[in-house]
Amino acid sequence: MSFRQRSMTVNGIEVTVDVDIDLQIGDLSGDMDKVASQMGFMANVWAAAVEEQINVDSHYRHWRAAEAQKIMEADAKLAEWKIKAAIESNPMFLKYKAAIARAESNVISSSKNFASLEKKSNILQSKGAMSRKELDATGMTTPATPRRRTQEGRLNEPKQSDHDPRLAAVKRNLKKKGEN
Repeated sequence: MSFRQRSMTVNGIEVTVDVDIDLQIGDLSGDMDKVASQMGFMANVWAAAVEEQINVDSHYRHWRAAEAQKIMEADAKLAEWKIKAAIESNPMFLKYKAAIARAESNVISSSKNFASLEKKSNILQSKGAMSRKELDATGMTTPATPRRRTQEGRLNEPKQSDHDPRLAAVKRNLKKKGEN
């Protein structure tokens, strides 16, 4: 199993998600284009950790019930506390409890890592909104193509359509500043 590509059957339907392809967002900053993929990856880790936790707990419960049954077959009149003590003194008890603790730790860690990525996504979204607001306030736009310097060192403006409302607003602002 891979956490980057996960296939699962839900309600009888097989679903495969490739987090690197299906959840990546193009044309954004380095952080922004990866955060959805990272969240998908961590969601798969978290789901696997929960599955592991349930499986480890079931194996422990099965082992404990089988041990109790063996002890009671040997002496049916044994007190409950003596059966419990016999089970907990078995070396396998510590191994199962360590596996349960590790599985619980994996669930907590993966869920908190997912929450951190979710917070990162919110911060990046806010950062993008602030950048757009700043550009709107200054009347600046982000050029679709980078500007090239001429041999004299001046910047060549990217060619924009005369129908572009942003260009018209910039020209009006420049005219007003030139008139004062």
